[in-house]
Amino acid sequence: MFNLFLKECKQLGKSLIYIVFICITIVFYTTQYFSEIKGNDPQYQGSALIKPSYVQDVEKYNKENDGYPYGSTHEEIPKQVIPNATLMMYEEHMQGTYSAYPHVLHKNVKLDKEGTKRIEEILCQTTGKSLSELDKLHKTEKWSEIHFSSSSKDYSSFKGLMEEANNIIGKKSNYSKENLKHFGVRPITYEESMKTYKDLIEKDKITNGFARMFSDFMGIVMGLFPVFVVVSFIRKDIKSNMKQVIYSRRVSSTKLILSRYSALVIMMMIPILLLACISTLQIVSFSEKLNLTVDYFAFFKYSIGWLMPTLMAVTAVGMFLTLLTETAIAIPVQMIWWYSSVFKDVLIGSYDLSQLVIRFNTIYDRDEFVSIINNIFLNRMFFISISAIFVIASIYILNLKRIGRIDFYDKYSKYFTNFKSKFKNSFSK
Repeated sequence: MFNLFLKECKQLGKSLIYIVFICITIVFYTTQYFSEIKGNDPQYQGSALIKPSYVQDVEKYNKENDGYPYGSTHEEIPKQVIPNATLMMYEEHMQGTYSAYPHVLHKNVKLDKEGTKRIEEILCQTTGKSLSELDKLHKTEKWSEIHFSSSSKDYSSFKGLMEEANNIIGKKSNYSKENLKHFGVRPITYEESMKTYKDLIEKDKITNGFARMFSDFMGIVMGLFPVFVVVSFIRKDIKSNMKQVIYSRRVSSTKLILSRYSALVIMMMIPILLLACISTLQIVSFSEKLNLTVDYFAFFKYSIGWLMPTLMAVTAVGMFLTLLTETAIAIPVQMIWWYSSVFKDVLIGSYDLSQLVIRFNTIYDRDEFVSIINNIFLNRMFFISISAIFVIASIYILNLKRIGRIDFYDKYSKYFTNFKSKFKNSFSK
């Protein structure tokens, strides 16, 4: 079996699709992860590895440097949210388009007359002014003269109006409950900044925090692109008239499937592990400038425990569907699965069993990560189990095909052909 495994690895390593996969992985790593973290070199002032310095007069610092010493964070502060959200709604109303973010993607929304009228009414209710008065105040840059009450009762009414506006505009507009906090900003305190620093340096040993962001970005790659390698690799034998060889009994179905599956998973993990090695060396070079300690195995632990289950599931499902149908149906299926997992409304904190790709788009928030680590563990074990089920199912399907009990493609090929013809015709018209 080991010789068969090596043979499969050699064939895969020489294939064009595998080389393309490696190139995509490297490009994504360079443009996404590397571009995000290169500013953490201690030579740069904003590096996460530099210990915060205490600033006594924060407001004076803000005026002189046009920014707070430890940065700022969004918070739902009524006296900020009400005027800022109202101003944005007015400006979007004047432009005639409203921003919404369904599935994290930006969308420009144009309202009908009824929707526009209701937005105008909401603006008037919120400000206590007529639309013509608002136009005048905006043109003369006297918007700040509008008095907004931020009492708990008035803010509750305001949130109700914002939710109504959100329902009119569409999912995840600027006025949704989740997005209202973005209209409020407060400075991060020295104590908060020090805790974040200590969590990263002392508890995460630097590399664990960076490894989570590495896994976040590379998980996007692992959740989709391996299926192209799987489909191409499985179907190439059919295209090269190797069908009879595959379905012969010279090698048992179990050995053939396990060898091929193992080769696919391990070969596609190699570029990830090499990039993990490069990332480790990079963070080590950063830390040595400040004599800080790192966890040398962090990137490898996260790659195997976080990314590998995703790859295993994508490979197993892709192999099963390709063996069953002898078509590329696994690709659109995987694209739908990947899209529903990656483009959720949150980048941190969603780890139910449907979450193929784990998102954690920050090197910070260690407490958040620790609080949900059990959910992540269950999620990863679930997908390892899914992988095992589909590998066993693939062995079963291959056995049936070898004895002539099933030939899905021959039975349903006319439907695939008809669908393909209709698809082409729809674009040629």
